[in-house]
Amino acid sequence: MNLLSEFKNHLLQNSSKATAKNYLSDLNNYFAWFTKTKMINPLSDPAVFFKTHSLKTLREYKESLIEIGVSSSTIKRRFAALKRFDQFTFKENLTFSSPMSEIQGISLPKDENILLGFKKYLEKEKNSQSTIKNYISDINHFLNWTKSN
Repeated sequence: MNLLSEFKNHLLQNSSKATAKNYLSDLNNYFAWFTKTKMINPLSDPAVFFKTHSLKTLREYKESLIEIGVSSSTIKRRFAALKRFDQFTFKENLTFSSPMSEIQGISLPKDENILLGFKKYLEKEKNSQSTIKNYISDINHFLNWTKSN
C-alpha cells in the first residue's frame, strides 16, 4: 500500500484539487522534517512512523516551524492537513491513535506573533532570507533564555 497515493485518492474524493495539492505538500513537509529529525522515513517504514508520531512530536514540529518564521496561517493549514491525515489513517485502521485529535486548535503564543510581524518588517526592508532567519533565531534564543531565567 502506498500511503501517499491512498491519502491523495481520499483527498481528491472529498476535497477540491487545490486543497488536495496543498495538503499533500504540507504532509510532505512534515514527512521531510520527521525524517530529518527522527531519522525515520514515514513512507519506507510506516509502522515505526506511527509508533513515533505523537503529540510530543507534533509540538516539536510546530516549534520548528515557528523558529524558522513560517507564517501562522501556513502553520494552521499544515496542522489541518495533519489532522486530516490522522483521521484518514485511523479510519483505515493503519494506526490505533490519532495524536492530532488531542490538539483542539493551533494557537501561537504572543511572542511568535510579534516575531512574525518583525519578520514581515525585515522582508519589507528587503533583508536577505539568511539575515531574517538569523535575526529570528537570535530573538527566539533570547526569548527562551528570558523565560528560563
